[in-house]
Amino acid sequence: MTLEYNASKCAVIVFYERTNTGNSRVFRLGSETVKESESYLHLGITADAWHSSQMLIADACNKLRGTYLSICSSGFNPSSLSPITLRTIYQSVVVPKALYGCELWTVIGASDMLRLERSHRFCNKSMQQSHSLTNTDFA
Repeated sequence: MTLEYNASKCAVIVFYERTNTGNSRVFRLGSETVKESESYLHLGITADAWHSSQMLIADACNKLRGTYLSICSSGFNPSSLSPITLRTIYQSVVVPKALYGCELWTVIGASDMLRLERSHRFCNKSMQQSHSLTNTDFA
């Protein structure tokens, strides 16, 4: 069995580095040089050198709203489905897709939780066919 690689598709990430000393280091894969990177994508999850969760949470919020709206605009009218059916779709498809990789979220601050809650409330109001400015207590 032969192992093939492509150094141009590879990168090295240095975690928690205070100063950029990337010019003094050289990483090689065989005879080819591998570049340093600030972030990487692995199995659809983006990680950066500081293990920051902000980018991941922003992506989760976009997936939460985007997946729900994509499903709702895929050929059926949400008003023709029962709320229980919409909730089942939301819980079985939308939430798992949005929370994929959430175990890698290291620190979640109050502002991050608020962003997730806003996306969740947006979907709930849409399922209930409420206006987006409707008070959350009513929705």
